[in-house]
Amino acid sequence: MSFKSPESFHNKLGFVFHAMLALPLAAFVYLFLELRHRELQPALDNNAIVFILTYLLPVLGVAAVVGGYFMFKKELKTVNLKGALRYKLEAYYIASLKLYGLIELGSVIFVVGLYLTTSAVFVLFYVLLLFFMSLNRPTPQKYIGDLRLTEGEREVILHKGSFEEAESAGREES
Repeated sequence: MSFKSPESFHNKLGFVFHAMLALPLAAFVYLFLELRHRELQPALDNNAIVFILTYLLPVLGVAAVVGGYFMFKKELKTVNLKGALRYKLEAYYIASLKLYGLIELGSVIFVVGLYLTTSAVFVLFYVLLLFFMSLNRPTPQKYIGDLRLTEGEREVILHKGSFEEAESAGREES
């Protein structure tokens, strides 16, 4: 993935993040409203299966989210080894997509769990997931905190500069 500028990186990553947030959120809100106003019944009739799923699915969802977070932190170590800002942002984008994909998987697991069991446990886990996503929202300050950037690279990201400016600032700092 090649970005024209740090701003295009921010726009693409923000779009992916918000799309992954919105899609399962729409299904979750629909199910939650149906549950609250129309007494939605569980899709499964077998109480033993509902009981098992009420405990198994949250564990799987949390495992996906936590695994994605630790994988992201591990990949940040290699992202920081990249040379120019352009390559750091490209590697950061790929690592972020993997994180968001696993968060999306956890989100879908919680929505499916709510549909299958109508248990309030899934509402709680989904709300916690939304809180976690808000902490990992892609912002320039987050990139700067996650990546080891030079002062010039930080300025380029914060002030919507170009990759050329970051490269010239990097040469001046050397």
